[in-house]
Amino acid sequence: MKSYTFLAILSTASAHFVLETPPSIGFNDVKEAEAPCGGFDVKNRDKVTEWPVGGYPVYVQSTHTRAKWTYKAALLNSTSSFVDLIPQVGQEGLGDFCLTSIPGVAEWVGLDAVVQVAQEAHDGKLYQCAAVKFTSGNAFTPESSCKNGTGLSASFIASPTSATPTVPTSSPTSSTSSTASGSAASPSPSSEGVAMYWNPVGIAAAVAVVVGASGFGFT
Repeated sequence: MKSYTFLAILSTASAHFVLETPPSIGFNDVKEAEAPCGGFDVKNRDKVTEWPVGGYPVYVQSTHTRAKWTYKAALLNSTSSFVDLIPQVGQEGLGDFCLTSIPGVAEWVGLDAVVQVAQEAHDGKLYQCAAVKFTSGNAFTPESSCKNGTGLSASFIASPTSATPTVPTSSPTSSTSSTASGSAASPSPSSEGVAMYWNPVGIAAAVAVVVGASGFGFT
């Protein structure tokens, strides 16, 4: 069932998207163009999602029939340094859009972080965020609501094999979270470490289309 918010924005002239899974830090139709989190506090921890490094679904509902998507993450104590979780994705079609398993950052297990979902379309860029804590383990099993609308298609704009993300080289420390006790050891992230959890095959299956398709300019 579509959320009340999504049905409401469909009835207006605005073109936006609603982040359904994981829970969004917040949605404001007017402020969604404000980076990094659509006008909401990037450090908000009211709803924290445990995100296995094996993968977690991202489900949105969109009023744009053609858009580019980026999926990024940042540590809570370094929210000016977002890194790509997967390469940019191009989408065509309206409504439900779900990637079933986007990997987490293995070096950040146990640390407070934020995931940013950004949509770029003909009228500009829109943002929503989710408060997360990366955990060890296999991919989370998506719920039945994680689905794609009739006629909707998507593809990587860049090949995953040539788009390995870069992560901060400094050793971050964990911030305090109301959902966890104790503190985690500070990892030393590196681009080589990220390559170890990079799973283009799994992501290609999640997108369920040909990887590397081009032609997602806007007119």
